[in-house]
Amino acid sequence: MDKKLAYRYLFEIIVIVFSVTLSFYIQEVLNDIEKKELKNRTLRGMLEDLEKSKEYFDVTDYYLKKRIQLAEKIIDTKKVTNYDLSMIVAYWDWGVFNASYEILISTGAAEYLNDGNLYIQIADFYHQTNLQSLAGNYKSSYIKFREHILENYTIESMIKFDEYIKAENETQMAFNFDKNSLDLMVKDEIFMNYVYNSISKITNIYFWERIWQEKYIKLKESIKKELES
Repeated sequence: MDKKLAYRYLFEIIVIVFSVTLSFYIQEVLNDIEKKELKNRTLRGMLEDLEKSKEYFDVTDYYLKKRIQLAEKIIDTKKVTNYDLSMIVAYWDWGVFNASYEILISTGAAEYLNDGNLYIQIADFYHQTNLQSLAGNYKSSYIKFREHILENYTIESMIKFDEYIKAENETQMAFNFDKNSLDLMVKDEIFMNYVYNSISKITNIYFWERIWQEKYIKLKESIKKELES
């Protein structure tokens, strides 16, 4: 074979190999840039999610404190009103807004975090087994107690649907029990045990919710630093 022709083939092979290698390298660089931008967009979305979660924390604080205050009032006065019942015969589902967290994990963008500790911080914030377990236990207690109330006491009336929608009530659509039933409830051991127990359960949720409020503040600052880096 002619040496010039051989060199020409060799040169073309080298060019092809180099072109393919360069193409893969460029694509990898572009993928990295895209993933880093996705990471930043997701973190900005996470900041928005955290703000929504903060609003949920504030609402949680309000209702949990109010329920404890009403339960303590029932214990101290040995009296209960229909409004009291509408507030304490209830439960509280726990959860935070985590759409951006799911994107961060599912897309692999978390690998591009500059601060290795930030991923641990994020995972710790969204791993809320304690609060979810406490809220689930609280709900189970509520369901059993609600059945007891409805089976053993007389409902006198309830708010009309249209009135309920217009009133922007603080709680679920509630029943009104007659005065005799209200008087008997505070003498009912099951009723009073629920009142005491609800204080205990709500206090536990409130304790852990405050811890998550502290985590929220630290996580928010860490994400801002990551975006600025």
